[in-house]
Amino acid sequence: MLEISSLAYAAPGGRTLVRGLSASLGPSEALVVSGPNGSGKSTLLRVLLGRSPAVEGRIAFSIPKDQVGYLPQLANGDFHLPMTLENVVEVSLRSRYDRKKLLDLGLLEERHLKLAWNTASGGERQKTLLSRTILSDAAMLVLDEPMNHLDDAGRDRVRELLVDFVRARAPRSLVLVLHERLAASAMVPLRLKPLDLGAFAAV
Repeated sequence: MLEISSLAYAAPGGRTLVRGLSASLGPSEALVVSGPNGSGKSTLLRVLLGRSPAVEGRIAFSIPKDQVGYLPQLANGDFHLPMTLENVVEVSLRSRYDRKKLLDLGLLEERHLKLAWNTASGGERQKTLLSRTILSDAAMLVLDEPMNHLDDAGRDRVRELLVDFVRARAPRSLVLVLHERLAASAMVPLRLKPLDLGAFAAV
């Protein structure tokens, strides 16, 4: 579903971060991206999605780009909206919006839906953006720190939803930037493929 060949990319307007990165992602697989701070994890996701340029190399998707759902880091995409949490999901999904499906995900409760985005907590905002992304009918999810701002129960529910996402329809896959380690036993039937950017650091 995704093939990365000899990729190099740089920080915005800055030095080259990574060189010689090659990886592949198939159905029911999760590419789990890790690395030290400043190694270019978030930048890699933007390069994969064509939002930042590559220095060299090749990126090939076997699915249309509109079937790739993207969740940026909330800290990197913090913004103010005169909307409720439900509005944020509804406007994004448009005709596909279904309140029952939103509540069935188990990230937001009925009482959360009328909360104003501008006054909601970081966890409530993160759950809203995760819900929107999971419900987008994508074949691949690209998630940058999806567990940020969540408590233990929220993290457990997100792991369950990611497994459900892959099981629901084939082919489906994930690209995840995570600080925490994912136990393979918690993510069955996903095949976890670690990608440590430290091994490709440009020198």
